[in-house]
Amino acid sequence: ELNDVPLESVVCVEGKVQLRPANMRNEDMKTGDIEINVVSCSFINKAGNLAFQISSGSPMAVETSRLEHRYLDLRREEMQFNLRLRSRAAMAVRRLLTQHFGFVEVETPTLFKQTPEGAREFLVQTRQKGKFYALPQSPQQFKQMLMVGGIDRYFQFARCYRDEDLRSDRQPEFTQLDLEMSFVDQGGILTLVEETLAHLWGEILPGSELTLPFLRMPYMEAMDKYGSDKPDMTFGWMIDDLTDIAVVKQPSHKVLCSFVVRSGSKVMTDSLVEKEVTGIFKEWELGIAELNDETLGFAVIKVAAEGKWHCVVKQREWCDISESSCQALNHSLQLQHGDMVFLACGLKASAAYLLGRLRLLFADVAERSGYPLERKSGYNFLWVTDFPLFAKTSSGC
Repeated sequence: ELNDVPLESVVCVEGKVQLRPANMRNEDMKTGDIEINVVSCSFINKAGNLAFQISSGSPMAVETSRLEHRYLDLRREEMQFNLRLRSRAAMAVRRLLTQHFGFVEVETPTLFKQTPEGAREFLVQTRQKGKFYALPQSPQQFKQMLMVGGIDRYFQFARCYRDEDLRSDRQPEFTQLDLEMSFVDQGGILTLVEETLAHLWGEILPGSELTLPFLRMPYMEAMDKYGSDKPDMTFGWMIDDLTDIAVVKQPSHKVLCSFVVRSGSKVMTDSLVEKEVTGIFKEWELGIAELNDETLGFAVIKVAAEGKWHCVVKQREWCDISESSCQALNHSLQLQHGDMVFLACGLKASAAYLLGRLRLLFADVAERSGYPLERKSGYNFLWVTDFPLFAKTSSGC
């Protein structure tokens, strides 16, 4: 009778639970050591045709179908694991902060008045005409009130709402671990977060330990070497400032920066590089314009035999480099036949930012092309410190 029951149906089975014979046990199943000697069974709720299969090993359905049938998607092994892992992580953080560091968990209101912050707020209409609540972007004012009110160590898993365009790392509604402390310095905050993360990793990833203290890098160093304030340090290709080595044939260009892909031309053809660069600059046209650098130029160079430079592609206000400067760069960067050099010249901030974006994109392009990019494994956390309060404009103000 059970053979005809559709998958995911709810049944009630009565019988005796007993151990399976040793040669019939299945170590791949949680219940692989036992079996039920069935006395009776009955149907509680018979399932209809499933929109997609949810058993382990079945191909994953498309996202639209998963969202439409969320009750099925939540039954998948991966979703069950994620939800339970999130619960374990939250409980581990709560125990550490309350029992070890003396924090108090306080839940703050969701409906509040509108306050000027960095993003637009969602508004909730009330029954009074012209009166609205705003959903808080963060509990900033509430936790300041708690500090003044004597709760000098506060935390909560806060729901935050921001009416912004979707991005890969941003959505309108999210949860953050919100912390606030009175009478503390930067070192105290960094140490607290490091110890919290180390404890969390030990709880949810047994055998995976974080090295304390975390690496720390000043903002300017991150921008100069990686062109980003959240640098990917899992691979090389760091940006070098070549201004003191090479002379660009146009005085308006402020600095010359580059990163080198060793033997890159052996897997990335000229046509592939030109196609990717052209597409990138077309896609980033608005973003590049916002850099306010009319002198910005870019080129990809392939090092040919005898150290000769072959320009694969160039964009915007790129001007050629003198022959003597090419030789100086060959020596300084230890360039060899087959190497590929990505060069940008212009204002220092815009040149480094452009190379930083290209560095990440071409790492993916190179790996797809079969390039043996060496990446560090494991978890390597980094603090980027000393962020500037203001940034210079193109006029230098």
